[in-house]
Amino acid sequence: MSPATAPARDQRARILDTALTLMSERGSADTSMRTLATACDLNVATLYHYFPSKTELLRSVIEERGWFALLADTGIGEFDLEQPVEERLVDFLAFLSEAALAEEAPTRLLLGEGLRQDPTAAATVTALLAAIDEAMARWMADGFPELAGDPAARGRLVRRLLVARLVERLATAGLPVEDDRAWATEVAQALLQP
Repeated sequence: MSPATAPARDQRARILDTALTLMSERGSADTSMRTLATACDLNVATLYHYFPSKTELLRSVIEERGWFALLADTGIGEFDLEQPVEERLVDFLAFLSEAALAEEAPTRLLLGEGLRQDPTAAATVTALLAAIDEAMARWMADGFPELAGDPAARGRLVRRLLVARLVERLATAGLPVEDDRAWATEVAQALLQP
């Protein structure tokens, strides 16, 4: 990367971070380019230089979180198959819960825009859910071969439980939720039932 592109990359990242914060709090419709420019201490023309439209800004805010690359990373699903299955499952589920809850602002944005039927958010969520399901099926097959049944079905169940956990967290306005390990232990016990 040339020295000239580093400041532009930093500026773009700062715009995206500020847009994520504003849009997750207000929604995309109530976050004007002018409001974003003011929050970034920039002029509106500078924003349009980086993002030709508000739709492109929203798409970039969502897609540049790196979720798709993370889900495609096969290194995440490295499991110690010598570890007892219940411990392995609890560790994995606690990791997933912690990672999911750390993404509260983008989740709020996606849910809000999805409820408002924004087509960009809907398309991104649809693609993201498909990528999560594919990764979960792979992780369930590789990490828990001793579990009976379809790894893809188990993966979808875990994904749905994680989404429910996120929604519960958002709906309770940040009140304490069940600890990640306690949640993971309960879900693991349910998955291990015959």
